[in-house]
Amino acid sequence: MLQLFKERYDRDEQEQQTPVLFLNADIHSIPLEKHSVDKVIVCAVFLHNHKSIVTQAMAQLSQVVKPGGTVLVYSSFPRLATLMGIQGQLYQILLNLMGRPFKNGPVRYYTANEIKRLFADFSDVELVPHGFTFVPKSIIILPKFIDSAWRVAIANPINGLLEKITPAALHCYFAMHFDVIAKR
Repeated sequence: MLQLFKERYDRDEQEQQTPVLFLNADIHSIPLEKHSVDKVIVCAVFLHNHKSIVTQAMAQLSQVVKPGGTVLVYSSFPRLATLMGIQGQLYQILLNLMGRPFKNGPVRYYTANEIKRLFADFSDVELVPHGFTFVPKSIIILPKFIDSAWRVAIANPINGLLEKITPAALHCYFAMHFDVIAKR
């Protein structure tokens, strides 16, 4: 993803008007000086890491972002308060019982309070509900081909219909995940 973004940046003169540093580093240890970064964008990274690793990464981000700087986190905090989240939490419990709590890959689900605690060092934190789900988009115990059929034939149509008939004011209660905008 970093390479794709760099290629886009290199092709587009308008993009190049904003200075950027492309950094491929370990999530545990960001090799930047304290308070040296204006903006950080995290996209679809945290959800696949154990929550203790996300906590370490947020401590690192908190150190490198300048006072007044912004952290934008997209598609990284799926909501626990969904049927998909409950299913995922049960799977994580199973992994824990099997002695594999840090297995890379399963999605970790979050409550709004857990996210707020991760951003405790930030002065202004906005959780933005995103997406709509009622019926789980996947059932993790099903074979892949049946799960794909479930998604296409059942979950997507039902969720699409429910999204259309549910009043907009209630959509936040059915959000798939939270995006975060945080100011240091």
